[in-house]
Amino acid sequence: MDRLKDKVAIITGSTGGIGVGIARLYAAEGAQVIVCGRRAERGQGVVDAITAEGGKASFHAMDITVPESIEKLVEDTVSTYGRIDVLVNNAANVGLKDGRVDEITLEMWDDIFISDIRGPFYVTKCVLPHMRKNPQGGSIVNIGSMAACGGDLGSTAYACAKAGVDVLTKSVALQYGKDNIRCNCVRPGLIVTPDNGTLTHVRRKSGITGVRIIDETRNRLAGSEQSYTFYGRDVYAYTGARLAAGAITFEAVGPAAEPDSIIELPITEARRQGERVEGTIDVLDVRFGSLWTNISRELFRTLGIQFGQRAELTITNDTRTVYRNTMIYAQSFSGVFVGEPLLYVNSLDCMAVAINQGSFAKAYNIGVGNSWKIAVGPDTRR
Repeated sequence: MDRLKDKVAIITGSTGGIGVGIARLYAAEGAQVIVCGRRAERGQGVVDAITAEGGKASFHAMDITVPESIEKLVEDTVSTYGRIDVLVNNAANVGLKDGRVDEITLEMWDDIFISDIRGPFYVTKCVLPHMRKNPQGGSIVNIGSMAACGGDLGSTAYACAKAGVDVLTKSVALQYGKDNIRCNCVRPGLIVTPDNGTLTHVRRKSGITGVRIIDETRNRLAGSEQSYTFYGRDVYAYTGARLAAGAITFEAVGPAAEPDSIIELPITEARRQGERVEGTIDVLDVRFGSLWTNISRELFRTLGIQFGQRAELTITNDTRTVYRNTMIYAQSFSGVFVGEPLLYVNSLDCMAVAINQGSFAKAYNIGVGNSWKIAVGPDTRR
């Protein structure tokens, strides 16, 4: 397990998602890992997990959309460790269902291209001079996407940006192979990680008493053995259907794993703060672009806002205010005009935000997770 022994590896976007898995694997193979991203608390958590497993890691703050932040990351890494052997360009704005061509705004398009293609390009540009000085060269791994292969029905900007990553990979490989610098692209499909949040909520609501790792040699749709495109259909759904039908036992799914080995998302509980209630955006209803929060109806009721009255909403991402306005607290979508935003109670008995016959998430480019905060209070303009 020492294939990367003493190699210095920068892994962008490694405070969450598959970046965490990449960082932990590289550290297990002996690399000195530089975990980087915008969320210092989560980044330090990844570092702590790696060191607890006997690996070597440090955290460096970095925002893939800010060139000065990228320059600082590279400069500090070289200053501290003397070189850079490996770069994994993983940081990206997923842009889940950013829209069809006629739906995307220029702002949404630019946001995704800045993070998903300009960002990897500039990290690569900053790292290359140091790799060229290294007698052993270096390795650059770009995380692409299967969305780049055949277009996408809904994530147009994301698919186009990831297609750019493919060509960037080929260009770097052609131009710097003579310097012993390799550049490769890995195209994952949909990856279920702790950032998807499902296992976290299942564990909190119902508990998890047993875990099995799917044995694909036994539990996979016949004829799909050489296909790695549709795991959801060929492995997960197939195994789940057989399990539900009683065709296999839970034990036959695959080898057992400890329930405590499941990595969970940190949970920020909704709370009353003065004249407002505060929470996070936990779920994006991708069919309609609605935002589902963790603010319960009972907690919201403490504000005394009645159906038909206006509430004031503020949505932030980290320290950036993304949305601030008032909207009607409606009993149903018929309580507002077409195209008008509303606050309502969803099927989980929590508060949700939507646009009648529109997508709130697309309109304001809003995502989900602990970094997406929402505050709701009475209309102060009354």
